[in-house]
Amino acid sequence: MEEGEHIPILIKLMYGEQAGLAAQGASERLRRWCVAFESWRGTFPEYRRRLLIYPWRELLSSSQKMPWKITPEDVRGYLAGLEQRGLTANTIHNRWNHLWRFYDWCQQHGVDGKKGQGFNPVKNVPRPKITKYKQAQTLSVAEARQLLAAIRMDESILGKRDYAFFLARLMLGVRLKSLLELSWGQIRGEEGQARVLGRHRKVKREQLPQEVWQAIQVYLQASGRLEGIQPGDFIFAPLADPLSREGRATAEKWNAGVAINYMTMSGHLKKFGRLAGIPEEKLKLPVLRHTATLLRLEAGDDPAQIQEFRGSPSRYATGRYLKMLAQLPTSAPGKARADGGALPAIQPEPPHRKPHTKIKHGLYARHQPANEMAAILAENVQGLEQEIAGLRLLNQGLFDIFDLAQTNQQRAHLAEVSGRSEARRAEMVRSK
Repeated sequence: MEEGEHIPILIKLMYGEQAGLAAQGASERLRRWCVAFESWRGTFPEYRRRLLIYPWRELLSSSQKMPWKITPEDVRGYLAGLEQRGLTANTIHNRWNHLWRFYDWCQQHGVDGKKGQGFNPVKNVPRPKITKYKQAQTLSVAEARQLLAAIRMDESILGKRDYAFFLARLMLGVRLKSLLELSWGQIRGEEGQARVLGRHRKVKREQLPQEVWQAIQVYLQASGRLEGIQPGDFIFAPLADPLSREGRATAEKWNAGVAINYMTMSGHLKKFGRLAGIPEEKLKLPVLRHTATLLRLEAGDDPAQIQEFRGSPSRYATGRYLKMLAQLPTSAPGKARADGGALPAIQPEPPHRKPHTKIKHGLYARHQPANEMAAILAENVQGLEQEIAGLRLLNQGLFDIFDLAQTNQQRAHLAEVSGRSEARRAEMVRSK
């Protein structure tokens, strides 16, 4: 293999630091499996591809075998090891599923023979059982208020976007994918009220609460997108360059043809939720949909209305879901809304925002006001403990924003900064 030539991911997982040498002497069969692995990963969204690496890295490491020599006993031993490590049933189930899907893909594409031939060692290993909603959580009304209040503290344009998104998540029963991919053309104004139409009109119309509609308009107006927005533009879009300062609001700064992704909004939920003092186990996007349903129940909706609210096709599935919700701790009491909305006593309209001159929400600021910098310098922070703590916070921040980078150049820049910071922290620890 020539210098600089691509080293297959599968070989990296198997040989680690020796992957370069291993790639040079790889057999034709191993190369076929490497190509198959990367082709299979390519069928998944980018944000999910890295998740597919974990089970294969662990299985190949524990078995010390080529992929085509893995046996059902190897798979059973691997899954048992995951259980001993304390991983949840859902995680173990997902690892099993990722292994099974790759071998099945190889069979369908004839990686080791004709199409439909080959072997799947995972097929004879029982699928780990999971209990749906076993770890479900909901926010109380008070926690929902605290979350929205924490988001409103962010006066940036991105803060307005996140406020509109999380308010919609707490007030609408639509699936997360539908909300992430909500486009301007799906919203129709009728008699002064906006309504959301499902894609291809497969989902029944759902009235967009006035609070959500106002928050969306505030965000779009502040971003400079409202005047020229097109039907196909996504409402919750990312910045075209996430590493740039917001500066003047113009539509060109936004990638309107790309929907915001799950990982980005999940990261923002964790940040705002921690500011609001919400327990870490509740800082998950599905929790907000559970909360929306529970609040509708508290507002007096019956099972039929909940089924329509969530867009569930099955009355039986809705009944099971409601039974699960009834077993969760009851949310804090709140004053029910007369119109049956999801968030009792929440301020209906976002507060007026002050014009901002510096970034408050983006990845980093190129400069800070002189008075703030002077105050920081006046603290005269000294000593190893303070520097180590600061570097630890810096690394955590870099890790949190890594998924927001949209180009390899941006990721490389963040990785370089993170590496230097971590090396400095390690040096400080050794000096203690």
